Amino acid sequence: MLKNVRNYLMLLALGTAAIVSSCNKDETTVNKPTVTVNADKTSLSVNSTAVITISATAPSGGKLKKVKIEEGTTASSINTTLKDSNIDGSPANIGYTYNYTPKMTGVMRVVVTVTDDANQSTSKEISFTVTGSTSVIDCGDKSIGNQNSSTSGSFFNTSACAVVSVGPATIAANTIDFVHYFGSSNKATLASPSDQTVNQFMPFQNFYKQANKKSTTFKKNGNASFNFSTTSPTEIETGYKSSTAAAAGIAGDLMVGDVVFFLTSDNKYGVAKVTSITGTTTTDGAIGLSVKVQK
Repeated sequence: MLKNVRNYLMLLALGTAAIVSSCNKDETTVNKPTVTVNADKTSLSVNSTAVITISATAPSGGKLKKVKIEEGTTASSINTTLKDSNIDGSPANIGYTYNYTPKMTGVMRVVVTVTDDANQSTSKEISFTVTGSTSVIDCGDKSIGNQNSSTSGSFFNTSACAVVSVGPATIAANTIDFVHYFGSSNKATLASPSDQTVNQFMPFQNFYKQANKKSTTFKKNGNASFNFSTTSPTEIETGYKSSTAAAAGIAGDLMVGDVVFFLTSDNKYGVAKVTSITGTTTTDGAIGLSVKVQK
């Protein structure tokens, strides 16, 4: 009996040793790139720029293959790709800079992922506190033509406070923030460049075909307490956000005295007050607007 127990214990010991030996063979160390990420500043205003510095080194004998930079908020997953490209020459290490220009306010997360030639990746995150614009552009009173106008452009660039005619607007569609037309049902209307109603007018159709045109949302009125004489970028942003009107791609049926809040695809808040309206669906005319927008 004692002999049988000894034999059993020896077999058990051998089996345990075999399992440990087998586990040790399966456990291999995977080396990954080492990555450090820094920035010249982590607090900035929207549409300003921070310089992100990336240093990365491949494992011994390896090469770096790819760098990916993504952006998101602390309240959601990282979902916007800012850069995704191969690294020229597949070096063993890199020193790389990226100019980061946030388009949203709040706490923004930027994640840098570096991948080597063995498809091993390392990710590092850096956070930025992004505040709103610190100044306002007062464009003054502008006359923006309707689709029939022969004397005034129908397109508006808020950054330059410029009324733009259809030819230059088509060439530089990515600079246009809204379009004016006089419709059969919506009458005097401000429209996002990407809103499908813009395409109904023959003079605007080549412009509408441009892939790089911008998107703007509008809120017509909905905030009776707003003081249009303000020059505060915060008050303009608050005016848009607190307006009870639904955000839409157009602001139609405009009348003199209406106040239209807008948000451009560059995340700039603005406000326009209607000062005059002339013309019809078939005649030359224009809308007079007093426009203010965050810089």
